[in-house]
Amino acid sequence: MAAPAQKMYYRMLGTTGLQVSILSYGFWATFGVKDGLHKEDGVRKAKEILKVARKSGVNLFDNAEVYGEPKGEAERIMGAAIAELMEEDPESWRRSDLVITTKIFWGGDGVNEKGLSKKHIMEGVENSLKNLKLSYVDLLFCHRPDPLTPTATVVRAMTDVVRSGKATSWGTSEWSAQQITVRYIDIPFFQINN
Repeated sequence: MAAPAQKMYYRMLGTTGLQVSILSYGFWATFGVKDGLHKEDGVRKAKEILKVARKSGVNLFDNAEVYGEPKGEAERIMGAAIAELMEEDPESWRRSDLVITTKIFWGGDGVNEKGLSKKHIMEGVENSLKNLKLSYVDLLFCHRPDPLTPTATVVRAMTDVVRSGKATSWGTSEWSAQQITVRYIDIPFFQINN
């Protein structure tokens, strides 16, 4: 006799009000990179894995604009797989139950296709949404700190993305506590809100 399925546990994601599974599934270094995980084969395999994750209670799915070859391929595969799963099983794949994240920093090889300039953040989120076949993501991450862009500019740009409805929240990835603290202290409150 098989062991009974364990209940997934959920935690609050910071102050977003979102509940996320304690386990998540991400597309880094797999889809759009490994043999057999490209294009339609990748979508087919992604669907198999995503079904198992979802059946186990996973609701948090992560990606980044840089994942896959060419860049963004992992987002395209995930977007196609989730879109098909939503069609096939709308109850299990309700958008309201999913928490989908992506990360912005390395969008392309052009001088303005990387980093956290307002231009790249705006263009990067548009490309990611197109790849993911979504109108919004639940959490948009700044994938790395950008030493070339003032923190106030990054904060304003990410806040604008949230205000536009293209993300419900934003955060940081691969930033140390010291980098966040230093950047937070450097931004006067009035700069964030203007």
